[in-house]
Amino acid sequence: MLRRTALALMTAGALPAAAEAALMIRITETPKVGVLASVTGTLNLTGLTDNGRVFGDKGLRGSRAFVGAGPLSAPTLRYLSGFKGPAVIGTGTSYNPATSGSGDQFLFFFNNIGDVGVPFDFVSGSAISSTATVANATFASLGLTTGTYTYSSAADTITVKIALAPPIPEPAAWALMIGGFGLAGSAMRYRQRVSVRLA
Repeated sequence: MLRRTALALMTAGALPAAAEAALMIRITETPKVGVLASVTGTLNLTGLTDNGRVFGDKGLRGSRAFVGAGPLSAPTLRYLSGFKGPAVIGTGTSYNPATSGSGDQFLFFFNNIGDVGVPFDFVSGSAISSTATVANATFASLGLTTGTYTYSSAADTITVKIALAPPIPEPAAWALMIGGFGLAGSAMRYRQRVSVRLA
């Protein structure tokens, strides 16, 4: 009974989830697809300086920790400086342009002062959600190193997490999982019928 209550509370969102950075950049490698950067969360610009520079590159680079995401055709990003953290997220020195992108304009570029780019109409503390994909690429070809990299400003934190995507199950594995769920359901129904008869 206690386990069911705890499960119900977690499902309903009543128990707190594990803490995460205000803005998370997940970079994953997926076979036959490429490398995907996904940006989610909120961003507080308090204490950062708007230096008015416009930048439109979307893509990835290991050295100088460069991540640009969002629609490829919209170069309306402005720089705000002040994040501190690791200077690199890999060994790659070449800029690798994204082949596709979506969502909000976003840029993170660690050039010793940690610049971040946002849309011109961005309101501090608002949510950001964007993606960029470098097709037919791998971490090795881009010079990215797996790991978690944390960058902090006076008011916020950006975490860059580079990790392989979990493998997609093969059709045979799906069949085994579905069969297992069916057997577990049958066992639960049988147990309920037996307990009703005994009661």
